[in-house]
Amino acid sequence: MPHQCLAVAYCLYGQARHLEEGATNILASLSRMQPRPCRPVDFYVHSWRPQLNEAYFRSDWTGGEQIRESAPPHDLAQQLVKLFNPISMHLDKPYQFQQNVDSLRDTPAFPAAAPAAVKHMANTISSVYSRWRVMVLLREAVSLRSLHYDLVFASRFDFINPLTLDLAALNPARIYASNLHRVYGRLLLPPDCVVTGLPLFLKLFNMYPRLRSIASNTTLHAQMKAVNEPPIIAVLEALLTMQAFTLVPFGQALEDLVVYTDAIPNYMTEAQRKARANISHSGSGRPASFAFLSSRIQ
Repeated sequence: MPHQCLAVAYCLYGQARHLEEGATNILASLSRMQPRPCRPVDFYVHSWRPQLNEAYFRSDWTGGEQIRESAPPHDLAQQLVKLFNPISMHLDKPYQFQQNVDSLRDTPAFPAAAPAAVKHMANTISSVYSRWRVMVLLREAVSLRSLHYDLVFASRFDFINPLTLDLAALNPARIYASNLHRVYGRLLLPPDCVVTGLPLFLKLFNMYPRLRSIASNTTLHAQMKAVNEPPIIAVLEALLTMQAFTLVPFGQALEDLVVYTDAIPNYMTEAQRKARANISHSGSGRPASFAFLSSRIQ
């Protein structure tokens, strides 16, 4: 049977950590999942302009330890074009999102009782903004150029573990995410790579302008609590899961919309992160924010 070719878009967002290593894996994974002579995957990119002497630091969600990682190349824009040849790309000047944090302090989902979450909430909003911004790039290109896509991937730049999805078997009316938390009996969506159809993607990644709405929606918070998950907007897993709840058709459950699969692995295990930071491994391999979310609602 001939291989079914699909029109695929791939959105990259956030800090361009481990850029070449991530690009090597992403491109190789796509080549295996959608071999030639299929239409090439179209890339869309949002990141932050490199600053003089800037270095990326690992998030200290896991215990307060800041580890100097890779620095972005000074010619980041040129490197992104060379690696991905994006249809559309935008690099923003680095921005602190503290005003956004302060604007949400009066909402029910603001984690006032969790100082660690409040401390890192600006980073979460920055990540949400980058996801939204790359979604806007894709939406504009689709509208202006009359493009069509069967599937949309969205991930961080440093996704270094192979993706092994069968693209022809995917349903664009569902959201595919890692089963990283599901194997522990949880419904949280790991935020580092998702795959879905274009209409769902445009809604799922529209979180940034809806932050206050999500943080104030007590019905949505009750849905999270009903599956024993904390409705805390400071944590990407919880925020993405709440956004997914808003897309569940009436009368259906979250698992009717979301497919949790091991074909989307963790983007980089704790051991891999520490190896790249040249320090010894003592972690579990779970994502950084898992430590904060480890206590479920009872």
